Amino acid sequence: MAFMPIKDGEFTSTIYGMIRDNKFTDAMRVLQYEVQRNPESRAALSLLGYCYYYIQDYIMAAECYEKLSELYPQHTDYRLYHAQALYNAYMFPEAVSVLALINDPKMEKKVVKLDAAIKYREEDLQNARILVEQFDSDDPDIEVNLACLDLKVIF
Repeated sequence: MAFMPIKDGEFTSTIYGMIRDNKFTDAMRVLQYEVQRNPESRAALSLLGYCYYYIQDYIMAAECYEKLSELYPQHTDYRLYHAQALYNAYMFPEAVSVLALINDPKMEKKVVKLDAAIKYREEDLQNARILVEQFDSDDPDIEVNLACLDLKVIF
């Protein structure tokens, strides 16, 4: 598809339409151009990171979210997304390092869950269990995660 300029006032709806229609390559092309024009564009970087993550290019997604977390440190969700992308790229030590930078009580449960998943993937089952046991007692993930840990110990 040739690069077509987007009409004034239609940028957001056009990009979201491309994403909705699973035209990630087209959306990414436009967003990459936008980031070249304005390297600190929160909207463009965020959507580009989302697109990379969706197409499972976790390294590129991590780069977008790393930049966002540097530019907008008050938005701790970008650090979490950065860590999630690193986790999915099997870059576990790097993901743990990013998680350690998140100091936001509202994100604590998500941080613990991702940290437990990292420990599980690293075969550190004892520490994974310790983290899973920190989940809220009414969290349905606790039973599933403990069952996975128990099964892994058996096999």
